[in-house]
Amino acid sequence: MKKFCFLFALLGVFACSEDENMTADYFKSQKRDSRFFGKWAVINSKTFEEVVTVTFYSEYTKIGEHLRIDRETGESNQRVEYYYTKGDRLYVLNPGSGFKVSASVYEFRYEFSDSDNILILQEYTNGEPSNHKRFLKRK
Repeated sequence: MKKFCFLFALLGVFACSEDENMTADYFKSQKRDSRFFGKWAVINSKTFEEVVTVTFYSEYTKIGEHLRIDRETGESNQRVEYYYTKGDRLYVLNPGSGFKVSASVYEFRYEFSDSDNILILQEYTNGEPSNHKRFLKRK
């Protein structure tokens, strides 16, 4: 019986071990395209005007943090995501509540236009591009 309990305890330890690629430290240690740095507002892809119904804008920092800033108060949301770029891909880590199973990584294809003032993001799911593109404009 003791061996059986020991095996379950050991299994629990390994099940909770952290994947090093799913940590803030890993994401912050990776390289980033410097054109991301700064604040970005969601825009209409046809008019290039800000979508005012979106209550936040994004800020990408040099140290790899992706922040959501409240449009009215200018305060940062307490939830911080982390990001890095590789080739034409943007990877964003949502660390969740701190448990390994709640962390998730989102993959996007990105491109810049209009002298790097427009950012176009296309989400990938299971390695396949979605039909939806998100347009952002530098603030």
